Amino acid sequence: MRKLKNRRGTELISIWELFVLLIIGGGIVIGVWLFYTANVDVIDGEVSLLYEKLALCLNENGYLNENYLNGSFDIMKECELNPKVIVKEGDFYFETYLTDIDANELSFGKFKGGNEGHGKDCVVITDSEVNAKNFAKCYTGREIVRYKIKDEMLEGYIVIKTASNQRGGKIPVV
Repeated sequence: MRKLKNRRGTELISIWELFVLLIIGGGIVIGVWLFYTANVDVIDGEVSLLYEKLALCLNENGYLNENYLNGSFDIMKECELNPKVIVKEGDFYFETYLTDIDANELSFGKFKGGNEGHGKDCVVITDSEVNAKNFAKCYTGREIVRYKIKDEMLEGYIVIKTASNQRGGKIPVV
């Protein structure tokens, strides 16, 4: 086996290898730190998903859910909403009511759930058109439906208001 007598430069290469490893390691640490300290904001998606879930439950192919006008309608059960998430945690709010075709609210068929403070936030936001940073994010939509009252088929709207104030947060690097 042949031994190399001229070994100059081996210390220099190890310094550059160390420098490259430090740059790569630092880049990975900074990337992970930026990822885990980012704000997580999914309020818009939650409001839309809650609206869609209620709309699909209450509007069955253009007809109002047949149980909606019964006195025993349980919106949490019928629409498969989790009461623990909607009511107990207090980050969500929804309201549904029926209107006639001229958009006049009817005196029956109104349901609410969740934190009513978020519903008040929505009223303040829509009435005054303010852009409040810590208020709930709101969405109001309506679906045209047909419904039956006393054997008479009527047409109107099911109005669905949803709100969420579930804030994401920064995850601290430990």
